[in-house]
Amino acid sequence: MPKISGTLYVLSVGINTYANPEMGRQGMTDLDYAEKDATDMAALWAGQQGKLFEKVEVTVLTRGRLG
Repeated sequence: MPKISGTLYVLSVGINTYANPEMGRQGMTDLDYAEKDATDMAALWAGQQGKLFEKVEVTVLTRGRLG
């Protein structure tokens, strides 16, 4: 079993909608799963606390959490 050590810092970012309307005019459509993926990845790493890392510090940035 691997040795547990240190602190893992995770920054997970996912935004489904573009704030800049120019993006849509350039043919770029909003995303469907970016926010969910960011949240799921953060949860995956958070689950490693006490297993691979002594501590896991997670920050998730999504549209809903930005305001």
